[in-house]
Amino acid sequence: MKRQKNKIQQTDFTDKTKSFHAFPPHFQRRSHGKHKKLTFPSIRYKLPGFMTIFAKSEHILMKALLLTGLLFILILPGCRKETSILPLLRSVEELIPMYADSASVLLDSIQAPDELTDKDFAHWCMLCGKVTDEAATGLLPIYQWQRAQQWFTEHGTAEEQAQIDLYLGRAYVEDGEYDKAMQIYADALQLAKEHQAYNVAGYICAYMADLYGFRDITSERLEKRKEASNFFKKARNYKSYAYALKDLACECTLTDSFNYTIPLLQKADSISQLLHNKDLTADVANAFWSDI
Repeated sequence: MKRQKNKIQQTDFTDKTKSFHAFPPHFQRRSHGKHKKLTFPSIRYKLPGFMTIFAKSEHILMKALLLTGLLFILILPGCRKETSILPLLRSVEELIPMYADSASVLLDSIQAPDELTDKDFAHWCMLCGKVTDEAATGLLPIYQWQRAQQWFTEHGTAEEQAQIDLYLGRAYVEDGEYDKAMQIYADALQLAKEHQAYNVAGYICAYMADLYGFRDITSERLEKRKEASNFFKKARNYKSYAYALKDLACECTLTDSFNYTIPLLQKADSISQLLHNKDLTADVANAFWSDI
């Protein structure tokens, strides 16, 4: 699949006198994985019995043990050149939503990842990015993301291309190369919008808003917050939708649009209650008391 480059007018981010955080705290632990489909305004939850929970936990534990054994076999000398680790990586991906730390250990245990085939390496990078989102681990260096980007540009889906570009852009931000990061974000957002990859588009807009915020470009920052919330809603990623509403409410407070702040926070709180997400509820409550 050929990537279509869509250039936008670049904003000068070369002034590095302002402080910058590569991993905004409100986006460090957001998930890019599967999301619950909810039907508003009412949601029904069916709690599994104790035996079901125990069986599922035991199944996951056994899978983790098997993966560890398989990983040990694959990293033996002489095995990596003849054997693709994609089956292992796909299994590791299943662990990330609930066991990101364990998945991170497995990924880190792969010796000399740069020696993997381009395909295996690209998927290894993608999983490292997803682990970073869940466990707030450090990003890979730029050159590794560039190699992964090259493979996904030629062989990946549009959503995968946009996702790997997002990680590359964040790596540039971490290194203080803000202009490059913004251009990559813009290209990735255009690609995601063209192919209706709304969830990835939401995260791209969120990180673009953070980048605009570092340079105090208020109008663009506010617009990207709005876009992020709309994309998450379209993607039915209600957890990130609630976080985006909270962030938008904070932006409204900074721009003296107080009449929008409380309704946005109330909506975010309602979603957090429906999701039974205590961390989200606490974050929204903290935003409410800090904004009023």
